[in-house]
Parts: sequence; structure tokens; C-alpha cells
Amino acid sequence: MSIQLTGRQKLKSKPVRVLYQPYTDITQGPFKYIESGYIRGFERAGCEVVVWLGNSADELRSILASFKPDLFIGYLRRPGDFLNYEWMSGEMFELLLEHRRKHGMKTAMHTHPDVQRLVEHMHLEFQPGDPSQAGNFYTQPPPPTAMENILVSEKFIDLILHPYSRGVGETCFNFWVSHGVSILDEPLAADDAIYRKSYLPRFKKYDISYIGGWWPFKGIQMDRHLFPLKDRFGERLSVFGRAWPHLSAGPVSDDEYRGIVWKSRVNLVFHEPSQVQGVAVHVNERIFKLYAMGAFAVCDNNPCLREYFDDDEIVIAENPADMVEKCVYYLGNDVARKRIAENGHKAVLNRHTYLARARKLLKVLSVIN
Repeated sequence: MSIQLTGRQKLKSKPVRVLYQPYTDITQGPFKYIESGYIRGFERAGCEVVVWLGNSADELRSILASFKPDLFIGYLRRPGDFLNYEWMSGEMFELLLEHRRKHGMKTAMHTHPDVQRLVEHMHLEFQPGDPSQAGNFYTQPPPPTAMENILVSEKFIDLILHPYSRGVGETCFNFWVSHGVSILDEPLAADDAIYRKSYLPRFKKYDISYIGGWWPFKGIQMDRHLFPLKDRFGERLSVFGRAWPHLSAGPVSDDEYRGIVWKSRVNLVFHEPSQVQGVAVHVNERIFKLYAMGAFAVCDNNPCLREYFDDDEIVIAENPADMVEKCVYYLGNDVARKRIAENGHKAVLNRHTYLARARKLLKVLSVIN
């Protein structure tokens, strides 16, 4: 069951109180940018937000009594082992279910698609010991778990959220749809309160930059593009980030990240091998952040990018050789580069911020009974 919005749907006038259970620790790691973006998006939309890690019944009891949330946003499967979170069983679930029944609390749950339906169309290689645990993700069992069956039988979930393409939403969430649960695709976005245009002087400039960590699974995609770029551009290519066995000048702080992006004529965007297959899966957060800052980017060939951006808003390299050629062209064409960057900047501010994602979710939930 997909969601359609109309211009006549209105939000309630009073602030919505949101109980937010994050995917992982929001103070470190790559998910801190995503989670903090979501939380700030709801706050900027006029909501009151309390973060609960989903592991303490006493804390939950106190939150429910004093905060009285109108909306619970959480995750069904945790990282690492991809089992259900602790809150989904025992006393914590009973507390949430009771509050929902008494006070009409809405629930929106993030979860993974039926990945077995995806891997049928992919050619993936996983490295043993990969800290990203990509192999575990793509071999996790499809829903339902025993607890997910209970969620359905208790009618606990109003909405399933996912950051995947519309095509994945239509084909890989059949369990939920078959039980009358609505599905909403919510791609990642930009936290434009943090990532925004800068007018600082560019005393030092970079020609081509990439900033991000390396791990074996994503490294397959990055290496096949970066080595040809290094051969062609030499020291004009700058790479920064953690855990690289080659190329990187080392990690940088968040402030340094923004400074390098602002001073780079071309920023690069890479995705994991699972995201550059023939089937459109999802995009990472990077292109949204870069565009929020008014930067120019050349992206690898992720089909989802065409779902979120028009042709005059995005530059996509079909393969490593094409990425080299596109970098050559745009380094030599300031007018075209700045035009794409400005179009992308407007697209993100108009369509792809966490504030926009929060507003869309609130509108959808205001019409679900």
C-alpha cells in the first residue's frame, strides 16, 4: 500500500511529541549524521523530540508518563546481527502497546527490505572480516520474525519507512503490504542546518577530492575508480578518510570536511557495489550533503540518482573511464560546473532535506487512522 499526498492535507496545530529510537549510537560513526539530521528535521518542523535507545524499561516508563509521545519512530532490525531490537519483546513492548491503545500514539518503523529478492538481480562479492558486515546484511532472513508477526497481529505499526528506491518499495516489502501496513520510501537527505553554502575565501583549492572511510566491500567500487583517476591526475586528486590501505592522507574533522568540500572544484561520490547494480537500490547521504553546501560532484553510476535528480541537476559517470573524462571536462568548464552545482543545490533545498522528510512523514501520519 503506497502513500499519496495531496495539497489539502494539514498538520495538527499543536507540537507533535516524537519518541525517537535510533539505529545506532548517535554520538559516533557514520549514522550519527543521519540520525542527528532526522532528529533536527523533526525539531525544525515544530516537533518536540525525546531520544530513547530502546534498552531500558524504566527509562521508557518515565518518558511515557512525563512526555506522552504522539509518535514513536523506531527500527525493527538492529545492525550487526540483524535481529530485532530489545524493545520488541517483554516489558518494553507491553508499555508501548498500552500507551498506543490508551493515547492513540502513531508508530512509524524503519526496516530492511526482503534482501533475498534483491540479491537475485545482483553480482556481489563479500570479503571475510569486513567491518561493514555487508555479507550479513545481504544474507539476513526475510520477514517475518516471530516478533514481527506479533507486531502485525497487534496492529502496532501504522507505517513502514525505508530509504530505498520506489521499485524496491513496490517489490521487497510484501509481508507488510499483505497485512495492510502502508509503506513510505524516505531516501536519505541533507541536514541543511549543518551543511550549507559557505562564502569563506578559498585560499587553498583542490581540483578533485574524495572524503570518506574505506572498508573492503565499498573499497571495491572506490578503488576501481580512484586508481584510474590517480593515474590521470596525480597530485591533483586528494583523498581523505579512515582505514585506507592506500591513497588517503588520513582522517579529517567535520569542520575540515566542510572546508575541503567548499574548496574543491570536483567532489566525488561513490556507493557500495550493491548500489551500482542494474537494479536501483538506494543512495547514500553524500550527494545530498555536497549539494546542500553548493558543491559540484561527479557520481558513480547509481540508478537511484536519476530517481531523485533531473538531468540538469546531476553528473553521473557510467564507468571509471567515463569518470576520468567527466572530471577532465568539468575541470575545464567553469560555467557548466557552476550551473550543475547551483541546480543541485536548489534541488536539495527544495526536495531533499531532513526537514522535508519530517514534514512528509507528519503529513502522511495525519491521515492514517
